[in-house]
Amino acid sequence: VSFTVVETVTLLSVSTMPVFHYVSEMIGELRKIGQKVEEKDRYTYNHSSRVANYAVKTAAKMKLPRERMESLFLASMLHDIGKINVPEEVLKKPSKLTDEEFALIKKHPGDGADMIRDTPYKDIADIVEQHHERVNGRGYPFGLKGDEILVEAKIIGVCDTFDAMTEDRAYRSAFTAEYAMDELERLIGIQYEEEVVKAFKQMLIEEGKLIEMA
Repeated sequence: VSFTVVETVTLLSVSTMPVFHYVSEMIGELRKIGQKVEEKDRYTYNHSSRVANYAVKTAAKMKLPRERMESLFLASMLHDIGKINVPEEVLKKPSKLTDEEFALIKKHPGDGADMIRDTPYKDIADIVEQHHERVNGRGYPFGLKGDEILVEAKIIGVCDTFDAMTEDRAYRSAFTAEYAMDELERLIGIQYEEEVVKAFKQMLIEEGKLIEMA
């Protein structure tokens, strides 16, 4: 996905689904940080773009208002920028992370949010900060539960997990879409919101990425 740096709001379209995308010099600079993160690890190349695509289409299924979809799209594109502070050897480590290394990883939502709060787009900072929170309160960085978590962050959490599972990683090969979806459904009410998972699944079926079982 390529981005043009202009000072206006541009309406983009992904297939038949309108995607609302603010493009400005500030967003261009933040996206450059995100691209540097993805360049650190070849396994995450274009990850944020895929997550954003999934997220906006899921939000459309959930009938989120246009302005919230705009914020969701931006937050999805920028959700991992805080990983710029994580050493490359930790991001690419093929074996289990130590507690110290995982502590570095767990800082990335807060670091990303802090970077965004210094811009005119500070309204999306909380979404970025919460995208690893889980409905049972066992996510990070704050251990938020249920309705304490923004719906936009819950959507990114589902899309982020699915994309991570269905792409190759340094420590494992990609899982199938069916396996990843089964895992998301198994964790409904534990890690993920039922409404979000159902909307996401329906979107995948309609996109032809998942076969609807009888």
